[in-house]
Amino acid sequence: QASDACSRFAGFFFKSIENKPSNLLVTSRLLKIGSRPINALVDLSNYVTFDWSQPVHLYDATRIKDKHLVVRMARDGEKLTLLDGNNLALTATDMVIADSRDPLCLAGVMGGAVSGIEATTTSVFFEAATFDAGVVRRTAQRYKTRTDSSMRFEKTLDPVQTIEVIERFLSLLEKYALRADCAQEIISVGRDVPSSVIEVSHEFLEKRSGVSFTDSQIETLLKPLGFGV
Repeated sequence: QASDACSRFAGFFFKSIENKPSNLLVTSRLLKIGSRPINALVDLSNYVTFDWSQPVHLYDATRIKDKHLVVRMARDGEKLTLLDGNNLALTATDMVIADSRDPLCLAGVMGGAVSGIEATTTSVFFEAATFDAGVVRRTAQRYKTRTDSSMRFEKTLDPVQTIEVIERFLSLLEKYALRADCAQEIISVGRDVPSSVIEVSHEFLEKRSGVSFTDSQIETLLKPLGFGV
C-alpha cells in the first residue's frame, strides 16, 4: 500500500527454526565491529546485514495477527514501541510494516518490541525490503533514531539483492547447523526492476587504473563477480 516508498518487499517463512546461543565465530566477528551478540537467529541476521549491506528484519511469526503483513504509511497518532523501548506516536509520513491491526516495524529504521525475536521464539518471518531513502531519512531524523539500517537505506540500495540476501541467510543456517522447517520459495512483491547493461572497454580499465592488463587477467577479476566479459 506504499509502493512509492517501498519498491520491493521480499519475505521467507520458517514454520519452525532452532533458536540457540550464537556460534563463537559469528559472535567474535560481530564484536570486532561493535555489534552486540544476542542469539543465533538475531546474530545471523545482523551478520547478513553487515555482509551484504542490506538491512533485514526478523519477526516472531506467532505475533503477526491473522498471518497478514502489509507495507503502508502510518496513521496520525498510531502508537509503536521500538526494540529499544522508545514509544512513538507516528505520523502519516512514517512508513510501517503492520499486521492486520497494528504496526510491527518502523520501516527501514527499527523493529517493534511486540514482534521481536526472544529466547522462546521458534517460528519466524524473515524480511528483506527496499525502502525509499528520503522517507527513511526523514523518519529517522524525526525520532532521533538513526540506526545501521537507516544509514544504509539512506544511501539507496539495489532492490534485486533482497532475494539474494535471503539465500545468503539460508546458507548460513546450513553452515552453522541451525535446523529449520521452512517454506519452499521466497516471496517477493513490488515493481519489476529493469536490467541494464553498462559497457566498459579494455582501454577504459587500463586508463582509469594506470595498470596494463592482459585479457585473461581481466576475465579472472571480473567473471567471479558476475560480470560478462
